[in-house]
Amino acid sequence: PSDKKTYERLGTLSQMKDILTIYRMNEVIFCSAALTSDQIIEQMGLLQDMQLEFKIASPDSSSIIGSSAIDTSDDVYSVPINLITLKDNKLKKRAFDIFTSLILLLFIWADIWFPSDKSGFLRNIFAVMAGKKSWVGYQPTTENAKLPPIKPGVLFPTDALTLVDTNEEIVHKANVMYSRNYSFQTDMTILWRGRRFWGRW
Repeated sequence: PSDKKTYERLGTLSQMKDILTIYRMNEVIFCSAALTSDQIIEQMGLLQDMQLEFKIASPDSSSIIGSSAIDTSDDVYSVPINLITLKDNKLKKRAFDIFTSLILLLFIWADIWFPSDKSGFLRNIFAVMAGKKSWVGYQPTTENAKLPPIKPGVLFPTDALTLVDTNEEIVHKANVMYSRNYSFQTDMTILWRGRRFWGRW
């Protein structure tokens, strides 16, 4: 007889929100062996209003799963996900936009020399302050519809990278990483490293 564990399935992926509501669960662990990163991000976006803790378990990565066997649940370590559209993160991102816009405006005499498009830079400052744009957003790709929606960005995650070739696959991966691991520090890094693009309109 096989000693492999079997588990009862409560429902399909499309029924997850109902299942979580019925059983009053507060944590979701996605298995990257069964779901693609796009599917995981999409589900987190759909569940963002439920105040859940998201984690990802990956059987093929020793840095994420520390158990000696995939079938055992002992000592399994998951990576927490800090989705950009969580309520706290949306507030932090808006605060970042307002704070940095005021600082850039205050020191306009010095920072105006960084971007190549000076007039675009001024327009961006006021567009960000008005809430029409954010300093950092997704770089446009055909896959962006699968990501949690955010405001258009002046800068993109790839602006912080020193890459010669940024093909669509690299751009999408950078967008995904940005959407699932948001932090004030990340926005600050992208803002500074991408200063030559502050005037992008």
